Amino acid sequence: MGGNKAVTPAPSGPASPGTTETPANTNTLGKQLADPIWPNGTPMSMLLFLSTSETSDDINLSDPLITWDDLTFGDWKQEREEDLMLEVPHSVSHGNGSWWMDIKLVKNGGSIGDKKLDEVASYRKRAFYSRNNTDDRACPIPT
Repeated sequence: MGGNKAVTPAPSGPASPGTTETPANTNTLGKQLADPIWPNGTPMSMLLFLSTSETSDDINLSDPLITWDDLTFGDWKQEREEDLMLEVPHSVSHGNGSWWMDIKLVKNGGSIGDKKLDEVASYRKRAFYSRNNTDDRACPIPT
């Protein structure tokens, strides 16, 4: 029947002197290094916007829903809270549309205004509206 067969480990370097072949099993596949966008201690602001557009083309960058100033990049213990009542857009409550939260972190605080591309970080969160809610005047954003 098959018997025992010895398994030879893959070589750890080139196959032989003068060749450039590298073994497939180098254990480096899938590893990615990431650096923080800014150094810890960088002052910043967080601006929140609501959008019903997949491309965010309906938000006014000069008029955020919420602005939180005096935040510090790297101080992960900071907390902010806001209590809001929001008008649910008709396209979301009756048209099965999506509602998005666009989050902008602004390096050195303030508004987006004349900031350079590397001074603004963006994140987007999709929130679906439940069509079971019959009161379309106000609804909390799902988490």
